[in-house]
Amino acid sequence: MNRAGAVALALVVGITAAGIGPARADDPDGFKPLFNGKDLRGWEASRPELWTIKDGVIIGKLGRDQIAKNTFLVATGEYTDFILKVSVRLVGDEGNSGIQFRTRILPDGTARGYQADVAKGYWGLLLEEGSPKRLIIKRPAPESVRKLKPGGWNDYEIKARGHHITLALNGVESVDVGDPTGDLGGVIALQLHTGPAMEVQLKDVKIKEWKE
Repeated sequence: MNRAGAVALALVVGITAAGIGPARADDPDGFKPLFNGKDLRGWEASRPELWTIKDGVIIGKLGRDQIAKNTFLVATGEYTDFILKVSVRLVGDEGNSGIQFRTRILPDGTARGYQADVAKGYWGLLLEEGSPKRLIIKRPAPESVRKLKPGGWNDYEIKARGHHITLALNGVESVDVGDPTGDLGGVIALQLHTGPAMEVQLKDVKIKEWKE
C-alpha cells in the first residue's frame, strides 16, 4: 500500500473508532451517523451494564428503583450548532427518558442541559435537566402530539443554532423558542430516569453541524 492509501485508511479507521462514519448514500445533505449500528464505540456510560445493542438498536433497560439517580449514555464529542435526528421508542409507553443536547455531564454522573422529553404525556416538550435555578419548560404544540405513536417508533428532529431551538416530533414542529441565557454547546446523550421499570430504544441517530 502506498503512503497516500495508508493515510486514507488511517483516517477511515479513526473515524469509525470514534463511532462517526461517513454520511450514508441516502443522506445527501451532510448528515453523519452518531451510532454505527453494531456496538457502543463512540459512546460512554457511567452504568454500562444498563445498555445493550440488538438488531441495530441501542437499548437502555432498568428495573423498578434500580438506580438512585438519573443516568446517561453519552456520545463522545461536543456539539454547538446542529440538526440532530433520532428515532426513539419507549417500550410499552412506560417509564421516562429523553434526548439530551448541549448538556454537561457532572462529576456524579448526573446531567445539566436541554432535553427533548420522551415520556407519556411529555413527548415533544423541551426542558432543562438538572437546572433548578434556571428551569426551562416549553410545552409542545398540540398538533405535534396528535401524531405520537405510543409504544412505537417516534422521530425527533432537534435544531440548535445560537440561542434558537426547535423540536419537531414525527415531522410536526412542537417547540420553537429563543433562550438567550442557555448554554451554546455540550454533549448529546440518552437518559434513563429513576423510578419505574422501563426500556427505551434508539436508532438512526445522525447529525449535521452548522459551521460558519
